[in-house]
Amino acid sequence: MMRSLLRLLSIASLVCVSGTSASAQTTTEQFEAANSLAYQGDYAAAVKGFEGLVEAGMDDPALFLNLGNAQYRLGAFGQAIWSFRRGLRCDPSESLRESLGHNLKRARTELQARYRASNDGSQFIYSEPGGWLYQLSHVTTLEVLLTLFLVLWWTLASCLVLRRLSKGEHWGSIAVPLAVLILLVGGLFVARLSTDASFRLGVVVADGVVMREGPDVHARGVDVPEGIEVRVLDDTPGWHKIEIPSGRSGWVAEKVLSAL
Repeated sequence: MMRSLLRLLSIASLVCVSGTSASAQTTTEQFEAANSLAYQGDYAAAVKGFEGLVEAGMDDPALFLNLGNAQYRLGAFGQAIWSFRRGLRCDPSESLRESLGHNLKRARTELQARYRASNDGSQFIYSEPGGWLYQLSHVTTLEVLLTLFLVLWWTLASCLVLRRLSKGEHWGSIAVPLAVLILLVGGLFVARLSTDASFRLGVVVADGVVMREGPDVHARGVDVPEGIEVRVLDDTPGWHKIEIPSGRSGWVAEKVLSAL
């Protein structure tokens, strides 16, 4: 596992637009500097360097991969889960997607082992917080769904034109399944837009978090494990109302939750 993580930390440059500006050059240098710190074993400093790039607005899967790896080395598994999940939402290449998915699984496994060993009755069980509609509409990116919808639409239109020109019955038999596929893909596209607008997801990034019945430190509550992914329902100054995968809801402090 350590060998795998070291290998993944070897990604040492971000993709830059040709004819880079001075700011893009600086960004690349900052990324390489943070990678160098990670190679030297100074993971705390590397995390600060990577986080500075995130705060500056950089949204690159390689950045989140290496940030997650450094957080993992520090034992900050909840933060690492957030980083790997953010990287997966950046439409990574196939190789980066595989690396992000592998390390995400390792971080979840570490948390499961930690809670099993604690003997305090708490446990980490991962489950998608968005429900079946969210999961189904997020099997691929919005761009892929739109492209597939347009390809199917123009294919159907072509079949109908060819049917009219050639008066061939076989074009009509092709049009029916195409129309069904268009309805399915279109439904997924609409569901994706709807769930993206109504579902806000986050990750609990600290240990010892209590989900309380109200936005008050004195309210009764239950423990929620580090690394669990939740749905964010509401906000108030200093607090987030969340729903955990079991369906139970409550309030947690703003600082212990990172939005995806």
